[in-house]
Amino acid sequence: MGCDIHCIIEYKYPESYSLEWDSFGYHSINPGRNYNWFANLAGVRGSPKGGKPLATGFGLPEHTSWATNDEISFTVDYDSPTSFQEARTVNIEQALKWVNSGYSIWREEKNLAGQPYRITSPDYHTYGWCNLTDWKKAAKFNNSIEVKALTAAMQAIGKGDVKVRIVFWFDN
Repeated sequence: MGCDIHCIIEYKYPESYSLEWDSFGYHSINPGRNYNWFANLAGVRGSPKGGKPLATGFGLPEHTSWATNDEISFTVDYDSPTSFQEARTVNIEQALKWVNSGYSIWREEKNLAGQPYRITSPDYHTYGWCNLTDWKKAAKFNNSIEVKALTAAMQAIGKGDVKVRIVFWFDN
């Protein structure tokens, strides 16, 4: 069984009044399987050279884009006795089972009753993010056209005062 990476480029204008970031596209990009790169970027499937992964941060950054939230999350339905995993909806019993087993974590969003209503997918792990500077350092370990394209997109989006980052996670 292999491990893949999923990436979404996010950006934010300096004058934005919203806390959330926007995404470049609506779905994650899988730039290919390269375990040496995974190790140096995030410490996944190996040990990084120099002992420390190059990612800017680990865990999910605050205020991720709608696209990131949609890709990584399941909605928790407190009233349903059944789960509809193909619709990315689970009942509270399944959500608690995944969270208590360490496969998922609660997201910060709350419903009108003040209850958390999103959990991360149990299929994903090792969430992280990079600013452009750290992404370029990590990209030196992966010479693929996909990583070059992601780097070029981040450089183009991040011109001027626009903040840019890439959020990533892994599956099994």
